[in-house]
Amino acid sequence: MRLAALALIESLVLGISACTSASGTVKGGEDTFDTSAASLSCAMPSDSASGITWTFLYADFFGAPLPGPGCKGDGTCHGSASDPGSDASSFTCGDTKEECWASITSDSAALIDKVNPENSKLVRTLRHVNARGVKIGTMPKRPEACVFSEAALRRIEEWMAAGAQNN
Repeated sequence: MRLAALALIESLVLGISACTSASGTVKGGEDTFDTSAASLSCAMPSDSASGITWTFLYADFFGAPLPGPGCKGDGTCHGSASDPGSDASSFTCGDTKEECWASITSDSAALIDKVNPENSKLVRTLRHVNARGVKIGTMPKRPEACVFSEAALRRIEEWMAAGAQNN
C-alpha cells in the first residue's frame, strides 16, 4: 500500500513537471502572460479615462502607440495591409482615426455587432478567457501584459450599441 502511494505521488510530480518549463512557466495549451511587475509594460488607460465616442476609444486603445494596446503595434500587427495581423484578420488600423474606424467597422473585418456587442468578434477577442477561467485576451499580442479590463470592454460595447459611429 505504501509503495502504491509513493508511486502515485511520484507520477503526479512527474506529470506536473512535464507541464512546466524550468522557470515554472506552464507549457502547452493557451497563451499565458507573466503578470509579474517586471513584465507589465502595457500603458492601458485607467478604467474611467474617457468616454465612449470613437475619438476617445481610438486615443485610449486602438490608436495608442506602444507601450499601449494600439492596433498598429510594432510593424507585425494591423498598421498596414501588408502586416501579418492585417492579413490574418482583414482589419488594418492605418495611420488615422478615420482609416482605423473604416476598417474596424467594415463588413470584411466582421468585428462589430451593434445589436449584441458583448458577442461581437472584437469583444470576444479582447475578453478571451482560457480553460482555467483566467481572462487573457488574444489581442493585443504585444505588449504581452495587455489585458482589457471589464470597464474598458464596457466602453467599447457601449460605443457599438450606440451605433459604432465615427464621432
